[in-house]
Parts: sequence; structure tokens; C-alpha cells
Amino acid sequence: MFLRRSMLLALLQIVAAAQTTDAIWVGALSDPAETACVLIVPGGAGVPLTAARTPTGAPIDATVEATIVDSSCIPAGGQSRMDIWLEFPAEAGTASNCISGSPTFVADTNTDMHGMTHMALPIQGGGWSEGPAVFMLNGFPAHTPDYDYWPQLLLQVNSPDINGDRVVDLSDIAAFAGDYHGAFHMRSDLQRDGVLNLADIALMATHMGADCR
Repeated sequence: MFLRRSMLLALLQIVAAAQTTDAIWVGALSDPAETACVLIVPGGAGVPLTAARTPTGAPIDATVEATIVDSSCIPAGGQSRMDIWLEFPAEAGTASNCISGSPTFVADTNTDMHGMTHMALPIQGGGWSEGPAVFMLNGFPAHTPDYDYWPQLLLQVNSPDINGDRVVDLSDIAAFAGDYHGAFHMRSDLQRDGVLNLADIALMATHMGADCR
């Protein structure tokens, strides 16, 4: 009796371990068809991803949608949005979120009953990045149940918080002025139309003082 009970307990532990370690994958992922730039602002007053622009100023929907599944390709409902994020290259640019200051931005919602989530709301953060972004799940780059990695996403971000310290202040004005009177840089092309002009100055002025509080 003792031996059978011990074997049963051991079996239950194995089953429980298998359930808790069952990998989670990205079964489907949609992203912009071409390079898209999103204006982000500390506090979240930037534009939604649906109102992104290409580097030449054309409107583009940059919404990112993903279906999260388990290793059996069953939709993983209720997956925390905090485990799902976009990550921009830390070594190039100053992109930073409002919570930790890292170049990562979490999904808008937990996954629904179909395992779906998306990123479409204005991003709360600052800084800039020419991308590309990596779709991350549970701390790892997204891949399918067949271990095929999903391509990097053609996403850029820029912000009146140019230096990425999560507040728009005089230090950002100085960086903007340097770009405005010097060589072109996308970080100051806030209107994202390929030129630095009065439209960018207006956006800089509109968001002066914005922070993550």
C-alpha cells in the first residue's frame, strides 16, 4: 500500500511538473508590412499604433497582433500581458518605458480565450529607436511550436523625450535644436515625414513638461 501510494504521489508530481513547464509559443503574429514609426510620449499622450507613419510620412497601421498557444497549439487564454512585450535594441537609441526605463513595451491586454492579444494603444515611454523590434514572450524571442523564430518587426519609435529619461525638458530641447540646425536625425522628426520643420517644433512644444508620473 505504501509503495503504491508513493508511486501515485510521484506520478502526480511528474504530471504537475509537465503542466507547469509546458512551453508557450506564438502561433500567429501580424505586424506592419513596412517600416512604421510611432510617436511615444511619457505619460501616454503619444499616438496609437494605428496612427503610425512611414519614414516618408505616409499613414500606416502598425498594430501588432499575436496568438499565444501552448506546445500542443491550443490557445493560451489568460496569459499575462506582462509576459508579452516588444523589445527595441538597447545598444542603439534611447527607447525607455515608464516603469523600468528599459526599451521594452508590454502588450495592451492579457490574452483572451482565443489566446489573442495586441499592441495598439499609445505607448507610455520616451526615447527613440530605429528598430527593428523583437516580439518577446516569457523573456525569450518569439518562435513557433516548430522552433522557427518570428522575424523582427519593422517598428521605430521617436519622442519629444529625445534622451529617454522619461521627462520632456530643456535637455531634449537642446538635442532637438542640434538636429534641427545640423544633420537630419529621425529622433527629432517627430511628425515623421522625412524633414525637420515647424510641425516638429509644434509637437515638441505641445509635449514640453510631459513625464511618466
